[in-house]
Order: sequence, then C-alpha cells, then structure tokens
Amino acid sequence: MSPKGTLRSKGRLGSFTSPHATSGNFAIKSLSKRGASGGSYKIGFVQESAISLRKRSFNELGAGVSNNISDVSYVNFLEWIRAERLTTLPHKGSRWDKVLIRALYFAEQLHNFDQAIQGFALDSQAAAAVGYGHGRLLLELGHENSAALDKAFSVLYKFSLSFSTVLRRSELLAATAEIREQLCLLYTDLISLVVDVSIRFYKTANGMTSGSASLDIFELFGETIEGFRWRQDSVVELIWGSQIENEDFEDGEALDMKVLSRWLSPQDRVLATLNRDHSFFVDQQVEMTCIWFQKNLTRFLQSDKSSLLVTGQPGAGKTTLAGSIVERLQRPVNCKQAIRLAEDIAYNMRRAHGPRASVTIETYELLAQLYTSMGQTYMSKAASEKTGPLAQEYFKKALGVHEDILRLVVHEHGSGDDSDDELDTTAYLLAKEGVNVKKQEGKPTAALDAENIDKSAIALRHLQLLKLAYQRLGGWPKSYDEYERLNAQVFRTFGTEAKWKGVQGTEKWSAKEFGNGKAESQDGGFKGIQDWALGSDKIILQAHNGPIQGGANGMQVSEMHTASEQAIAYA
Repeated sequence: MSPKGTLRSKGRLGSFTSPHATSGNFAIKSLSKRGASGGSYKIGFVQESAISLRKRSFNELGAGVSNNISDVSYVNFLEWIRAERLTTLPHKGSRWDKVLIRALYFAEQLHNFDQAIQGFALDSQAAAAVGYGHGRLLLELGHENSAALDKAFSVLYKFSLSFSTVLRRSELLAATAEIREQLCLLYTDLISLVVDVSIRFYKTANGMTSGSASLDIFELFGETIEGFRWRQDSVVELIWGSQIENEDFEDGEALDMKVLSRWLSPQDRVLATLNRDHSFFVDQQVEMTCIWFQKNLTRFLQSDKSSLLVTGQPGAGKTTLAGSIVERLQRPVNCKQAIRLAEDIAYNMRRAHGPRASVTIETYELLAQLYTSMGQTYMSKAASEKTGPLAQEYFKKALGVHEDILRLVVHEHGSGDDSDDELDTTAYLLAKEGVNVKKQEGKPTAALDAENIDKSAIALRHLQLLKLAYQRLGGWPKSYDEYERLNAQVFRTFGTEAKWKGVQGTEKWSAKEFGNGKAESQDGGFKGIQDWALGSDKIILQAHNGPIQGGANGMQVSEMHTASEQAIAYA
C-alpha cells in the first residue's frame, strides 16, 4: 500500500508516496575534473547535476521562488526548523511534529552523505544546498499540509537512512573508481528525488498544475525511487566484491555475492519476520500513537538490560507498537544529537582558528564540561536505571579532552595542520561516525600560534581538570605510562615557573576515595544551557578565563542556538 492523499490547491496538500526515476536522473558518463586542491581529480557530474536541477527549478517555479531557495545550507535548514517550532509549537507526537523531526533527520543524512563523498565529488556541497533548499520549500507549504508532507519526508528520510550504515565505513567508499562513481550517482538520485517531489508538491498546492490534487509518490516518482534502490544495491555489491577480492582466495574458493547474501539472510521465518521493516506501519498511524510508550523505551535504553519483552493478546497492537519503536530508534535518543552537534562545533572551531587559539581551547573546555555534566546526570540515575556505564563513557571523554589540550600546549609542532588530528578527541569521535576529518581543504588562520596565549596557565588549568576527570572516572582509561610521560613533559616545559610551585604531578594523585562521578572539586562541569547567556545579536559562553563571544569572530549564533534547542529537545 503506498502513501497517498489529496493535495489542497492554493496552500493545502494531502499526502504522498513512491518507486522509477524521472527527469532528475543523471546516468551519464562521468567526467573527472581537477579539484581545488590541485593534484587530486574529482568526479564532475555531481556539479553538473546540481546545475541542471537548479535550471529545472528556475524554469518550473520561476525566478522568485528559485532564488529564495538557492543558497540554503545545512545550518540554515536546521535554523528554519527551529524557528518554525518556536512559531507553531507543535504538540509532541502531532503530525507537524513528526514532519519537522523527519525533515531534520533527512537533512542530517544528506549532510552525512555530502561529507562522505566530498573527497572525490566535485562541488558536492552545492548539490546538497539544492536538496536543503527544496526540502525547505516543501516545509514552507505549512502545517496545514502536514498529512502530505509527513508521507513525503517519511519516504525521503527512509531512503537516505537506508544507506547510512555504509557511509559510516568511510575507508570502503573510495576503494575503487566504480564505487566512487556509483556513490555519486546515488547522491544525485537522492537530490533529484527531493527536487522532483518539491516541484510537484509546490505547483499542486499553489494551483500551478491542472493535474489531480491526489498524489501517489510511488506512482509519480517510481522510476527515480527504483533507480535509487537499484543503485544502492549495486554500491553494496561493489563494496562486498572489493573486499572479497582483497582476501586472496585460492582458485575455486571465490565467493559469489548472491550466494553469500542468501546465506546471511534469516532462514527461520520468525527471524525473517523480526527482520522486516516494521517502520512501514508507522505511516498508517494517527497522531499521538504510542507516545505513551516513549518513557518506557527511554528508561530501557538508559539501562544495561539487553532485551525488552512486550506481551499482549492478538490484536492488542504489538505490531503497531513495534513499528513505532523501530521508527523512534532510527533517530538519536535523549541528547546524543545535541552532543554530536557540540562536537561538530568544537572540531570546526579548531579547523577554522587552529588548535592553540584561545577561542578553540575555551570551546573544548566547554565541551569537556558538557561531557562531565552528562556523566554526572547519568550517574545520578545509575542506581534505578542502570546508567553507570554511560556515565563512565562521558567521564572518559572529558578526560580525553583535557589530555588533548595538555598535549597541544607542550607539542613540538606549532602548525594547525591535519597532523594534529591525532591529538584531538572530537576528530576521533567524528571519524567513527563517518565524517571525513583528514581530507578537508584549506588551513586554519595564521593567528593560530601568533596569538599571545599563556600556555603555562592553560597547562596548569587543564592539569587540574585532568586530575578531577581521573578522580570522577576512578582510574586511568589507558596505560599509566602514557600519562606519566605527558606529566613529565608538562613539568619539564613549565615546572620551573613560580606559579607551578607546589603543584602535584600524576604520581601523587589517587582515586581511591573517589570514582562514580565524585571528585575533590565540582570544577569542570556546568548545570546546563542556563549557564550560557544568550544575547540577540551575539552569544556569550561563560568560560573559566572570561566569556567567549560568538558571531562573526567566533561561533555562529545560529549554530549555537541550534545546539541549545536540540539540548532542550533531547534532554
């Protein structure tokens, strides 16, 4: 059954669905062009597709509409959703709430796709901007069209999410030229689908077409969707094939992909049933369905339990509940998304200003405070909700940030190039999520080490914070030898200064009386976003050595507002 509904002309849509490709499919022979970095070559048809889609949008929607959505970035898109939530205040579980949630996570998946192919696709960011712009155009049709938009973003999000697990394996994506080319075609297929759907919906809602107001996505855009599915399967098979070729099998031992796929598929009918896409049932649900179960699900996810059993008589709604649970688990739970955004901001601050710039160091201290506070929050619930392991992970991350900063201020190198990524916790965490942190073009500003920062004071501050993080964790997360060497280097560099007199090194620290979030001082944490003073034109984050001012010279206000809004939404 395909999602289908009626579009109301002059402003109101019904709903929609769909599988085939239409005008947005660019299965042309790829042209490679020299990238901006000089020596590497990038696939050119992503850029060509973006140009073609822009022209089509201009011709069908007109200059005014087309220009309004021409330069929408990922952050702009998130900011629009934030503003819309503040304006309409949708009830949790309402249709419009679901539309905004699905639009948000569709944009995140598109952003991740863009990040994954930037190293070999020319102008992929410009192509992503086409997707964000037409996604916003859909949302601008308004909450009165939420039934139709819910189906639209459900399909878009599911298709973008279906490939997310592969994108996390960034080391496999550029294995062969054929994989790279098919990935770029898959990327343009996804953006083409967004543009096709957006144009059709906009024209129908505004009375620009004489067609039926009832739209069926899988009927209208079936070619594009089938092409996307075929391309996705093709990329997965190419990656498997590349991996198998590298295994050096003996003659006659080579594995056939179809045989391997059948072997990996569940043979038991019960397991096959559990493995099917239960989220399909969510598309048929009315507003507020299964909202009552969300708190139970959250408590389970925060515990250390490995299974959750829900029983009921036939017809009680177990299948409906399963669909709701699966759909919810496809999105981050609690404040994981807000923390990921904070890590993104810290890492990009470091890329822009350099790792030793004062604004970067202060931002990382704030990130460590966020980790510490999250750890303490989880630890406070550990007895009743079994969240101790989660708390320990956050304490470990906070310790890692302070360790990174100490290594940076005593490190021999004064440049902020990619070689410093090995010293950075956020680079490691983002790389695990599939973000390309090594092949980014451009360098940080030259102000990096020219800035007159007090390295001794910074080292003293973060040595103390490292001690507190060690106490909260209850021990060292790695071999003590590493910390002993770091301690020796710190004291060799700064220990002769007067302000270091009486400072104890790691050899005198003890965590016996601490652990489980306890330390000799509360320093290194904050209560939450109420500690941030948010102004109308700038943002001020209260940090140890004074305020960090955002805006043109620091963090973008929209980015920090988005971080705080998401922290509210998921806390």
